Order: sequence, then C-alpha cells, then structure tokens
Amino acid sequence: MHIGNRNPPNDAGTVTWLGPDNDIPPPEVVPPPTALPRYRDVRDALNAAAKMNRLDPAMVTAVAAVESAFDAKAISKKGAVGLMQVMPATALRYGLTSANQSDVVEQLLDPWLNANMGALILADLMRKMNRKVELVLAAYNAGEGAVKRFGSAIPPFLETERYVMKVLKLYAAWYGM
Repeated sequence: MHIGNRNPPNDAGTVTWLGPDNDIPPPEVVPPPTALPRYRDVRDALNAAAKMNRLDPAMVTAVAAVESAFDAKAISKKGAVGLMQVMPATALRYGLTSANQSDVVEQLLDPWLNANMGALILADLMRKMNRKVELVLAAYNAGEGAVKRFGSAIPPFLETERYVMKVLKLYAAWYGM
C-alpha cells in the first residue's frame, strides 16, 4: 500500500495506490514504514534529520511517505524536489546557497540534504504554528500564507485536507516507532 499525493509509477504492480486521482479511503491497518518500498534507503537520513531538528521521526517519516513515497529523486509537476518535496525557492529562503536554479535542484536530490531541509522547514512551522501539527502539515502543503489567510485553520483545499489526513493517519500509526 502507498498513501501519497503522486500518481503510481508504472511498476506499482498490485500495490494499492492512494494518490491524488484516487478516492479510495485508506485501509484501516497501516503497514509499518519498513514494509514500504524504498523506506530502508532513506530511513537513516530521515531519522538524522528529525533528531537534528528536534522532531518526532514518525512525523518526518510520514511526511516523506506522503510527499514522495520515499523516492529521493522525485520531482513534482510544480517543481518540488526530492524526498520531502522541497520547492527550490523555499530551500533558498531557508539557507541553501547556490549559483543557479539547476544547482539547487541537484542539491535537493541528495536525500540527506533534502531530509534535513524538509525537517528544518517543519521545525520552523512548528514554532510558527504553535506546535499544532495539523496546521504545520497544512502549511507544509499549501503554504504558511494559506493557513494564515484562512484564520490559522486548514485551508479548504481538497488536496490539502486530504494531505493532512493522510500524514496524520501515518503519523498516528507510526508514533513511537
């Protein structure tokens, strides 16, 4: 099973894919991340990033699962890059230095850097959103400005509402892992 906001790859096979174009509700039982493809390849990077930014590893892991299905080379249609689907402009705002846009993308394809950048953004949003995880996740997905425009609430965007629910479901299942 995969819960994410990307459509399934051609090699998804018999995996139940809960992506943006699929209204199937998530299963009642969520498998551990170790049962999901590619998780073992990025586990150490996610755990180190969570520890460095004083975040729960289960939350960082849940965000990565939904954002990229643990695909460190993922690039979205909107230009988000890597494991945590970080936008290049956001990475620059958070301190990544680069000579040009293609260099930023190349750097963000490194799972260690990307995991840390995503965790840094989540940690900053935790401070700005008074540690309200649902608002942190909404801001990570739709932008901090969208959360503020809707009165410090989850914006009424179907994609963002589904995103928050998917991440929270995984986070709750993986809490304390």
